[in-house]
Amino acid sequence: ADFSAQLAQFSALEQMQNVNKNIEDLIQLQASINNNMAIDLIDKSVTAPGNNLTITDGKPDSISYELGKDAASVTISIYDSGNNLVASIITGAETAGMQEFIWDGKDLNGNALPDDNYIFKVSAVDSSDLPIVTKTHQKSKVTGIVFEDGISYAVTGNNNKIDMKDIMSVNSTL
Repeated sequence: ADFSAQLAQFSALEQMQNVNKNIEDLIQLQASINNNMAIDLIDKSVTAPGNNLTITDGKPDSISYELGKDAASVTISIYDSGNNLVASIITGAETAGMQEFIWDGKDLNGNALPDDNYIFKVSAVDSSDLPIVTKTHQKSKVTGIVFEDGISYAVTGNNNKIDMKDIMSVNSTL
């Protein structure tokens, strides 16, 4: 009886090991499927939280942000990779919600800036001159996909990487 009970325990243990191996195989298969799906994002426009901005072939990415409430004035500041202010745009009054601004890629003196990575910051005030909560979103064209340490990243512009889990929307064109 003891021998039969031990055989049953060994059999149950072997079955649990097989189930564990099958689950590991399914996880690897799912990761492979996700990586293949990520490749479909190449040449598509994606939106994710962030404030990266790229000028590629003289054309800057659009600037997206969300205002917590109606604003009396909105200022967009653009900085180069050395954190130097290169452009400042005052858009005026805007309503609460998602906003998009198409920047011309010119600096404070009206000169075209070179292709490079930039960052933008958005500040807004209400009619009482009190600050408004804003969230910035980077909207960029995907130029490639990289896989690092089991994580898929969409590559945009000049090698900016966006974690796939952070992508909020995908569009066919910019």
